[in-house]
Amino acid sequence: MCSYNLELMPPSDFEFLYELCKSTMENYVVAAWGQWSDEIVRSQLLDGLNSKAFQSIFVGQWRVGAIPFGARIALSR
Repeated sequence: MCSYNLELMPPSDFEFLYELCKSTMENYVVAAWGQWSDEIVRSQLLDGLNSKAFQSIFVGQWRVGAIPFGARIALSR
């Protein structure tokens, strides 16, 4: 069985979070709302980081993802 750890994601990890979101969510956002807006997504993700809403997921020493807690993150307006 694989164990994991969660760690609060600091604002300095913004580019990791943005690239993760873009690579996993862009196609969905475009299909659902018709377009992807870098400006809107960056703003909302930064708000989430500043409110300490995101945690990094680590498996061993490898950061494998992120998960939001305690904040609602909408990728479109």
